[in-house]
Amino acid sequence: MFDTSGYYGTSNNVINYLAYSVTFPQPMNDSSYKSGLCIQQIYSQITNGAFNLTFLLDTKNPGSLIFDMWSNIMNNIQTMTIRYLIIDSNWGNFFFYWFQEPIFTSVSSSSPFTYSESISSINMTGGVKCFSCLSGFDVTASSSTNELSLIHSITVSSSSSFDGTLSSQSNTPISVAYISYNFLYYNLGEISAMPGRITQGSFSASNAGLLQYSDTSMIVRQYNTLFGLSGFSINNEAFLSWSGTLTTNTSIAVTSNNNFLYFQFVYIILEENWCIEATPYLLIATSTCYDICPDGYYPNSVGMTC
Repeated sequence: MFDTSGYYGTSNNVINYLAYSVTFPQPMNDSSYKSGLCIQQIYSQITNGAFNLTFLLDTKNPGSLIFDMWSNIMNNIQTMTIRYLIIDSNWGNFFFYWFQEPIFTSVSSSSPFTYSESISSINMTGGVKCFSCLSGFDVTASSSTNELSLIHSITVSSSSSFDGTLSSQSNTPISVAYISYNFLYYNLGEISAMPGRITQGSFSASNAGLLQYSDTSMIVRQYNTLFGLSGFSINNEAFLSWSGTLTTNTSIAVTSNNNFLYFQFVYIILEENWCIEATPYLLIATSTCYDICPDGYYPNSVGMTC
């Protein structure tokens, strides 16, 4: 939770931004770890149809993650909770970026905004998957009803670039200065060769309906799940509100005080296979644990795999 009093400037005017440090329970032994952040809960007043908030990465340290937050409406944000995910490099060739995208135009249902960005090169063989949540935006409603609607999506279009689309459900143009988002991408084949599994997807609802991912596989944990906003549409509301709850082995559920037209959330869940001390070596191909690796395999004492 954050102290939401005061004025923290804007990302184009960096005075008085808030640098916030998340201290880890124990220092990482991995200087190349990846990090991401999504807003889990927020309640903010909307004044004159305007809202702006931005999170950007500052510094990664072995013992802490430092990120910067800008907003000039912090007095309107009554409560806010963030959720972060740390992935160590043992998981393989992950890429996790914190982006701020300048838009400086209006978007509507008939006029989406598209853009492309360069990224670190990735092997496209076997397929590439990506995950992206909105971590902030600077928007102004163009009508007297405080109609605000943004939907953000990303696809990896080549080994060194991705394409983004910012659309809207509103027929009325909505002015957007920028959006900020976290973006994770990885080669599906390379990650599948690691001792774990990744589950990701989205859930959405219209007209104040149920917002929930039901965990039928019993894999959701507080430490392995990241979820956040990817789209919303509200009309004639004086505030923006959502609150996510993660229940182990059960669900990711989101509620809102808005009588919303649309909400969409994305999630990613990392599962790591592990073996008990008596049979410590994991054969990834079969997800089987051994005390001694079977014929044709040798033990990797670092990763504890065959």
